[in-house]
Amino acid sequence: PLLFPSFIHTQKRNPVTHLKDVDMFWDFISLRPETTHQVSFLFSDRGIPIGYRHMNGYG
Repeated sequence: PLLFPSFIHTQKRNPVTHLKDVDMFWDFISLRPETTHQVSFLFSDRGIPIGYRHMNGYG
């Protein structure tokens, strides 16, 4: 909850160029260890399921 405003700020446009700046997003991820862990999990083979049959689901 405390990092949410910082994350939303990274999704906004650069005030100087008025373009989306991908570097702000990666700066946010690299400066916080918990987000680095989550993104490395998401981009690994374990974070991308083969299909619906292999997805973890709890209901």
